[in-house]
Amino acid sequence: MILVLLACALPELDFNEPPIAGTVEIAPNRPRSDDTIVRLWTPGVDPEGGVLEHELAWFQNGVALDVEGDSLGASRLTRGDVIGVYVTAFDGEYQTVWSITAEVENALPRINQVEFKPERPTSEDELVLLVKGYDPDGDELDFRYTWFLDDAEVQDIDLFVPAERTTRGDIWSVLVEVDDGDEEGAAVLEHVVVHNALPVVEWVRINSEVEVDKTTGAYVSGVFDNDDDPVTAWVQWRVNNVVVEEDPLWGEPWTAVLDWPLQRYDEVQARAWVDDGYGTSEIVESDVETAY
Repeated sequence: MILVLLACALPELDFNEPPIAGTVEIAPNRPRSDDTIVRLWTPGVDPEGGVLEHELAWFQNGVALDVEGDSLGASRLTRGDVIGVYVTAFDGEYQTVWSITAEVENALPRINQVEFKPERPTSEDELVLLVKGYDPDGDELDFRYTWFLDDAEVQDIDLFVPAERTTRGDIWSVLVEVDDGDEEGAAVLEHVVVHNALPVVEWVRINSEVEVDKTTGAYVSGVFDNDDDPVTAWVQWRVNNVVVEEDPLWGEPWTAVLDWPLQRYDEVQARAWVDDGYGTSEIVESDVETAY
């Protein structure tokens, strides 16, 4: 028997391997319902060095979203949503999928406004606190107020400070905290300074008939200073609408005398105001009297 050996070439085998997964992350990794979510990813790798096609998709509660781009706005988010990002790499024959999911958490409540009215109070004013807040999830908000007077805590005040409890130079502060039932938002601390209350004068009158050969006097009434400052009253005399004298008065009786030679038919008027060392009152005027 003759044995014949024939040599033949083996077929070359092509072992294509699936793509190697890249990475994917969601930022922030614990998103809140008022966040914009961003996906961060790296492409897969083809073991054979080929070029891969990649497809990315957003999912919300297991349902694909018609969203392009690497960000998902807060307007699409609701607390409790499960947001997913799926990345698919395809080499023409095999595909590899990798993904990440994150649950949307509660958004922190916000304090939008803490404001005092009036903005520049005096010791005559009641302090009124205006507070506004917002919760992205629509939760009911609970506000807490901690008041301080010159850094000392005051216990019995909510949204109003009565005028009788304020004094010029006071620094009133309030710490406002907010809670949505799940978490607290950022607190806000605001303060306001109590300023001087201007003194008051109610009226001034020429207290006698104006005669050319007699003394003419004026009486000032209703002088008051809410801060109990010592005050100076001023009386300005005008003859025929021209200022001829200004006399300071330092106490009761608030009277002034015109030392000016009057002519018949001169028109005489007194004007008065009060100064407390910090500011002046509004000016009051007497009736115009005609000399005879």
